[in-house]
Amino acid sequence: MKSPRSLAFGWGGLLLTAGLSFYYVKKTILERRKQHIIDDRDSVRRPDDQGHISKNPAQDR
Repeated sequence: MKSPRSLAFGWGGLLLTAGLSFYYVKKTILERRKQHIIDDRDSVRRPDDQGHISKNPAQDR
């Protein structure tokens, strides 16, 4: 049987590892979402009054 001290260290290490993993995964997912939104916004092209497609849709508004 394990001593209470080793049991506490085991659970503490498990919780610490899980917390750090969760933080890292959440951070990378948020970065991917932001990049995806930026890529989608940049890929939208709208024709101007003369039928030309501008590269910056913010200028069309």
